[in-house]
Amino acid sequence: MSRLKEYRFADLYYISSGISSKPEQAGHGFPFVSFSTIFNNHFLPDVLSDKMDTSPQEQETYSVKKRDILLTRTSETVDELAMSCVADKDYPQATFSGFAKRLRPKTSGIAHHRYLAFYLRGKYFRQSINNHSLMTLRASFNEEIFKLLLLYLPEYEQQKSIGDFLYSIQEKIKVNNAINAELERLAKAIYEYWFVQFDFPNAEGKPYKSSGGAMTCSPTLKCEIPTGWRLDMLQDKLSLERGVEPGSEAYLETLEEGYTPFIRVSDMGVIPALNIPSNITAGKECKLDDVLVSFDGSVGRVAIAMSGAYSSGIRKIKAKDKDYTDALIYFIFQSEYIQKTIAKYATGSNILHAASSIEHLAFPYDETVVKSYMERVEPMFRQIITNKIQNRELAKIRDFLLPLLMNGQVTILDKGGAA
Repeated sequence: MSRLKEYRFADLYYISSGISSKPEQAGHGFPFVSFSTIFNNHFLPDVLSDKMDTSPQEQETYSVKKRDILLTRTSETVDELAMSCVADKDYPQATFSGFAKRLRPKTSGIAHHRYLAFYLRGKYFRQSINNHSLMTLRASFNEEIFKLLLLYLPEYEQQKSIGDFLYSIQEKIKVNNAINAELERLAKAIYEYWFVQFDFPNAEGKPYKSSGGAMTCSPTLKCEIPTGWRLDMLQDKLSLERGVEPGSEAYLETLEEGYTPFIRVSDMGVIPALNIPSNITAGKECKLDDVLVSFDGSVGRVAIAMSGAYSSGIRKIKAKDKDYTDALIYFIFQSEYIQKTIAKYATGSNILHAASSIEHLAFPYDETVVKSYMERVEPMFRQIITNKIQNRELAKIRDFLLPLLMNGQVTILDKGGAA
């Protein structure tokens, strides 16, 4: 068994607040670490896609360097508070959000940054955050909480071995995500050309609309569609089955016999955190190739490769006939028109509800063009599902191994294997 040593977090790291930027600074300029980037990543991406117009002085004050830890500072719920993201390299000229805190090492040779990237997102540290967090209108992480936090760390070299091993798992997840992003980009690009610009290949292989193809006005879509195409109202062609709400008293954090994973809106795309008794799911369960769309809370989220019961804020979308496939449905619901329509009809101040948008969702349909599109994107859709499933299995392995590696119940061999 490994011997863990106790440290005060504040003895090992300086804590600093992020930049208080103005709206006119956003969207251009230099690399910027946003709240969502921190929340969604164990490690900062190689390239920061967000931008902020900052001065050299601001870039020095709010710099991001290798071994820095960034934590979300404020959130609607405690569960989303102090989520960590680690810099595995320097980010010249980058700054970070005012909704985050930066922890910069005071020492070397005590806490390894890759190890902490996983430790800080682990069950035990997350429970410590929950125990110390302050709730007013929003959850808040501040210097006072930071001073109370303790770290339990093995020897530095052991941390490095563990961190590097788990990092290799994370890199495989990263590669799969990159492949999926490219597959989705290609499928969405074809969708845009064929069903938005209507430049699908005509009988001569030329782009239909750009080559003078006949068009007819569609009052529903407020644009022209190819003459001879029909306009499907999706509620007529698809079933949108609402999920179940069992109540929090039915929730169980561990998956035991007689229970099934329970997918809430916040769980879409990730491993569900909760489980419910299988006998109360009311048949509202999904398979890996089912398309899930949220119509309550964070409306318009789309997810696949999920299995289990799903909440009442989510609809499972299935075709009523062979005109539609799961692959086509998946990319239809990610289209700009559908997303804007869902958002347009969403109502509510604190929690959005967008069920009223369903009767307005439409899709321009032509059997030949749709069939050709489905033939192209079906392999992409299947590969995306495969990669997502593999990523979840890798994440389960990572999270299962972390406490065992910390306690020395499992060790890392020199060749990088776990024994």
